[in-house]
Amino acid sequence: MFIPFVFNMSTFNEAPYLWWFYKGLDFVKRTNSAIVAQEIYCDTPVSYFVSAGRSEAINKQRWGYSMPKNQDLRTDRIYKIPDALLEPLIREKGSVSDAFCYLLKQPDADLCAFLDKLIVRIESERREKIEGFITLMALPSLTKVAHDRGIPVIHFELGCLRDPTYLKTAFWDLQDLQGGDSVERRWERFQREHEQRPIPMFSKRECLALLLEKEKLPLLDGYDRRPVKQIGVALGYTTYEIFSYKTHLNDSELLYRVRQKYGMDQMLIRRHPGDPYGGQYPRYASAMDKPKRSMPDFILDCETVISLLSGTGIEAMLWGRKAITLLPSPSYFASGHEIEGEGKCADEGFISFFAFCYLIPLEFLTDLDYLRWRLTMPTEREIYFKHLDLYFKRKAIPTDLIFGTPGSRLDRMLSAQGVRLKG
Repeated sequence: MFIPFVFNMSTFNEAPYLWWFYKGLDFVKRTNSAIVAQEIYCDTPVSYFVSAGRSEAINKQRWGYSMPKNQDLRTDRIYKIPDALLEPLIREKGSVSDAFCYLLKQPDADLCAFLDKLIVRIESERREKIEGFITLMALPSLTKVAHDRGIPVIHFELGCLRDPTYLKTAFWDLQDLQGGDSVERRWERFQREHEQRPIPMFSKRECLALLLEKEKLPLLDGYDRRPVKQIGVALGYTTYEIFSYKTHLNDSELLYRVRQKYGMDQMLIRRHPGDPYGGQYPRYASAMDKPKRSMPDFILDCETVISLLSGTGIEAMLWGRKAITLLPSPSYFASGHEIEGEGKCADEGFISFFAFCYLIPLEFLTDLDYLRWRLTMPTEREIYFKHLDLYFKRKAIPTDLIFGTPGSRLDRMLSAQGVRLKG
């Protein structure tokens, strides 16, 4: 039994992880599992969020789960984290944000005690052992309690390659995505396995031929175009406790220092399309990218792409551009790390590993067989081929192409998808 865990105290919206709660609830209905979430998710009717216009409760195609109904919240498989548990901490720390940042830094005794009892209760009522928690955010209290009981915690986030440009992907990690060293350790393991028995790699264009949605494949015609700006700045959320609790470095300082180094005329800035705060940065209006342009178009206009911790760094390298990533995150290992320094661009081997081994197809996140298989700790080779097999079959590309040499397969991969490039 795998337990989706939904927790976030950010105040930019009611129930900021609503999509994950509904996706987790869909998973619970399919697998007869259970879900743990804060009170607002469990007690607020779906109809309330529908009337509020929340896309998470309306747009089925975007979110990829069966839309819940009010009656779905009446199941005894939902376990609440009550507001009353957190209110004393909020009073003690002085604000919701301070309490949230505190909980992101270390385990809290009261929350740990509650979660420990909750695990016992869930296993008793469900008459089944918990095989793992699935969480969208690393919470030290959950990590400690689960570790003490020998329960894995799977950390995930939507991958750096997302719809509508790419097939849906996700990060999947047994460590904190904003602090672990899984990418480095797994890359080293992947290389050792490759030395013992060669693993087929892909050129970056071939990776894109597998990962781009069919209608976006013509973007490959622009792969070799010359950049028009020295530096592209990929902004994140204007304020976000999940990384601000570690450092006061923010996008405002990032823009300031990039301007100091490169000058306004050499900057191109992309706002985060989902930033709930709607940061405007009027001082930099002349350098802002046009709204609704695709991320690849933004990347290809820049020699280097810089961000605090965005997955855009990996996407930039996939398109042959350099990246600078400033805070620990999955993109960090292969990137440059200094605002005033040089960016880096990983080679085809690392990009193949990251795209088809570290990232997972999003549907595997809630696939019970896949979750259990991953916890058997398969080799990197096995993970790589499992993901490739799904991508090749989904695109109806002959799987014998997997064993070609990098750069030799692109025409056939495109042809199988009914696409011919101009170049």
